[in-house]
Amino acid sequence: MNLSELIDYMAEHATLDPKQALHALEAFWDAVIKALQKGEAVTLKNIGQFGSKVISARCYFDFKTRQNRMFPARTKLYFKASTNFTYCLKF
Repeated sequence: MNLSELIDYMAEHATLDPKQALHALEAFWDAVIKALQKGEAVTLKNIGQFGSKVISARCYFDFKTRQNRMFPARTKLYFKASTNFTYCLKF
């Protein structure tokens, strides 16, 4: 399913026009992104949890230059599906 199919599905099942469905979807993702930028987790009951975690800096050996290098610390995003959601996807 791509974005246009999702918007059409939302519009059909929520009795919205496609423009309103697009705005609703954009508002949802904006809210999720703002919460993740604050460092908060977003939990959707029976669906899962969006979150972020900090990956610390680490050292690795570069075989081309024969030197030790550092991967910088970064923030990683994740989604953990709930048990009910995972169960629904098993055919």
